[in-house]
This record gives sequence, structure tokens and C-alpha cells, in this order.
Amino acid sequence: MTSTNHNRLIRFLKSGKNQRLTYGIGIILWLIIWRDALRAFDQSNIGYYLIQIILPLILLIVQLIFNRKEIWLLVIAYTTLYSLWILKNMIFDVLLEYERDYSPQPVWTTQRIKEYAIMVFILFFVNWLVWHMKPLKK
Repeated sequence: MTSTNHNRLIRFLKSGKNQRLTYGIGIILWLIIWRDALRAFDQSNIGYYLIQIILPLILLIVQLIFNRKEIWLLVIAYTTLYSLWILKNMIFDVLLEYERDYSPQPVWTTQRIKEYAIMVFILFFVNWLVWHMKPLKK
């Protein structure tokens, strides 16, 4: 991406209308990603749903409506913590494979490397996107 395109994208993300559009797209993508998990909702896993699905959905909806710096700080904090949690899980997944006594498959398969690379790219992009969508008003 050239510097001109990068600056154009940053300017696009600074507009309140475009930020709301981006948050709206984020809400739709969030619901699509978690639609199967929402179908399996029951009382035994309410904490999982509250923290993984409902809390970010509420933050995105409130930010879509009000577009305030205070809410943006909560969104960026949640995005960062969620990304760190995902990265920790990826690392521990690999470490668990090394701790096994018997491993019938190699730990680093091409498929796993591709999945992890895609996940890291998506996490980086979402964090970058949210970081650059800082509202200009309070």
C-alpha cells in the first residue's frame, strides 16, 4: 500500500459517518461469525456468551450510536485484550503438542501455519482499524 492510499484510508476512517459505517459492518460480521454459537446458547455457558459475544456486540452498537472517545477506549481495550488472549491460546496450543508423549502428527503442518498466519493478520488488521477510528469529538 502506497503512502497516498494509506493516508486516504486514514482520512476515510477519521470521518464520523465512515466510522459509523465501519462499526455497522463490524456488527454484521460479528453476528455472522458467531451465528452458530448463538444457536447453541443455554444457561450453562452464559459467561462465555456474555464475554465473547454479547459484550463486544453491545460495545459496537453503543459506539455506532454515540461514536464517543470513551466508548472507543473500551472498544480498543477489549480488542487488544481479546487479541492477546487469542495469541496466548495459539501459543499454548502449540506448547501442548510439544508436551505430549506421543505425537502421531507433526506439530507444524502447512494447514496450521496458514490458519495461524491468517488469524494473526486478521487480529493485526482489526486492531489497526479500530486504533485509527478514534473519534474526533468527546
